[in-house]
Amino acid sequence: MGNIVKLSSCERDLLVTCGMRAEATMAECAKISGHSIHKIRYALDRLMSTGAVRQIWVVDIYRLGWHRFVFYCSLEGCTPQRRQTFIDAARQSRFIAYLCEVAGDYEYEFSLIAQDPAAALQELSRLVAISGVSFFDKELAIRTKISLFPRKYLSSKRPRVSKIEYGSTQERFVADALDHALLREVSVQGRQSLQEIAMQLKEPRSTIERRFRRLCDEKVIAGSMFSTKPSIYGARTYKLLLLSRSLGDDTAILLGRFAERHPHCTYVHQLFGTWDYEVGIEAAQYSDVTSLRSSLSELLGPRVLDIRMLERGNILKYHSYPFEESGTKRQSSR
Repeated sequence: MGNIVKLSSCERDLLVTCGMRAEATMAECAKISGHSIHKIRYALDRLMSTGAVRQIWVVDIYRLGWHRFVFYCSLEGCTPQRRQTFIDAARQSRFIAYLCEVAGDYEYEFSLIAQDPAAALQELSRLVAISGVSFFDKELAIRTKISLFPRKYLSSKRPRVSKIEYGSTQERFVADALDHALLREVSVQGRQSLQEIAMQLKEPRSTIERRFRRLCDEKVIAGSMFSTKPSIYGARTYKLLLLSRSLGDDTAILLGRFAERHPHCTYVHQLFGTWDYEVGIEAAQYSDVTSLRSSLSELLGPRVLDIRMLERGNILKYHSYPFEESGTKRQSSR
């Protein structure tokens, strides 16, 4: 893992208590975590300077009429040149928000943002046509609900917000080019002030403030969180893929309650496709992962047909809001 950054008790408490309330002021973080403002400011500065943490606003792309697709694949047998061409094309795609090497039953995980399955498949077909790769194995599913949880294993203190949730909906928010530009800015670096964003976008601060409040009120911005790079502080990231025996039972409720309580669960994704659920795990000790898996198997029992585990490797691309509407001109309401 290279050089490991040892987290202080203040840093651990901050990441847990304010993990889903990253927009809080220094004074609010101090009150929530129980540490002084001076310690909180120092802790946050160190976490960000080491690259361990960044603050992001969570954008609910479902409210904008898009969906998030997950694609797992293996390219065994492909030439190194074709493999690299495929990866390079994926990194340059405006539809792909996330690309990661994984260890386990697959080699790569993609997250695609598209308006429907046809668009997602069209983009994947384009990447294949460019590179000429053949898949040894592949799976595609749509994420229908996303639940994010604080990294509770880092501290015994209680988080102020226990989760952020969003997912598929029939409700739509019609965004223009300025809305898209604002969402791109806050999804990359949420610690920017609205004044800084206004200067970046060359818009009046009052316009940006008004747009930002509207996006929050309309739940397009679902919340704010600390996004971390666990390898920097000595943890590894895993995920479990679960295949359920049926639809419409209480599996999702049981799984959600389990993940909200368990210290090593960082998210649950509900899927429609090859797999029914993804469960994110973060831990420094592999024994914690196997223990969690055993507990989950015991809880769900015959409800689950299959469970597979993957370990996250090198992240090749990560951007929660990678593209803008094509052909639109920025319009401001001043």
